[in-house]
Amino acid sequence: MDWGRLSERHLQSFWMTVTVGSVRGAADRLNVEPSVISRHLQRLQSQLGVRLLERRGRGVKPTEAASVLVEFCELRRAQEEQLMMRLGDMGKTLRGRVHIVAGEGFLPDLMAWSLCEFGRQHPSVDITLEQAGVGEVVRMVAQDKAHIGIAYCIEPSPPVEAVVSRRKPVCMIVAPGHPLAKANRPVSLREAARYPIAQMATGFGLQQAVSRAADAAKVHITDRLVTNSLTSLREFAALGLGVSFMSAQSAAAEVSAGRLVVLPTTSRVLNGMRVHVLVRSGRLHSRAVKEVIGFLARKSAIWEVAP
Repeated sequence: MDWGRLSERHLQSFWMTVTVGSVRGAADRLNVEPSVISRHLQRLQSQLGVRLLERRGRGVKPTEAASVLVEFCELRRAQEEQLMMRLGDMGKTLRGRVHIVAGEGFLPDLMAWSLCEFGRQHPSVDITLEQAGVGEVVRMVAQDKAHIGIAYCIEPSPPVEAVVSRRKPVCMIVAPGHPLAKANRPVSLREAARYPIAQMATGFGLQQAVSRAADAAKVHITDRLVTNSLTSLREFAALGLGVSFMSAQSAAAEVSAGRLVVLPTTSRVLNGMRVHVLVRSGRLHSRAVKEVIGFLARKSAIWEVAP
């Protein structure tokens, strides 16, 4: 077997299929027909003389042989990244690629900062910006699939560490005509639980924070709406359907438009929530990644809410 003759496109199709767990999902990510992915996988299996994937319902499961190939792909990717990092650091011009993964609520700021402001200063640095739930953010950073993660409402633990941390309380949001909107004081979870509530789906930082706060207050919360979209949370509240939870910043546009009111809570848990800029502990970073981290550290000061 000649490793040098392995097709880059075949390996990419294999890697994406394993990553997303299905041929169709890989095809969507790579913007090709599923038949193209299937053909690449068949040729790769024929070349290597092993079976790489087994069907599981609508998806696929990697075989033991596939695990070996995944390890090879990860090692090669790491070596290529180290090569580009060393070459990029040799010149005066800042070069390289920086992969950032973050929750939905941080994307507008990150788009403006990383692609506009930082991008204008350093046009030779390519930015990959990906959206994910907090669990996926942590996993991608821990597994070196992203250089930097932005995560809300978690406590970082090895192998992931926070290089920047900003206090950002979780608040309640309601329509201006909601009964709670008339309260001129912080509102308790027990008061909020009297009304229909919308929450993020299980696995998102906001949902985990509200659940911990409810447990601490010994309050049972029944969700009227469960979603993976901040937009849906805002609309639920703005339409007068009930109470949603998020940071004040995430609701700022609707508050300015008069569609929402932000209510502080009495919960010590929700008031203590923080947003973190995450990296993998012990990882060697390129100059480009270090510059982006420093840039985010400065810009993220606007996320900080004073105690």
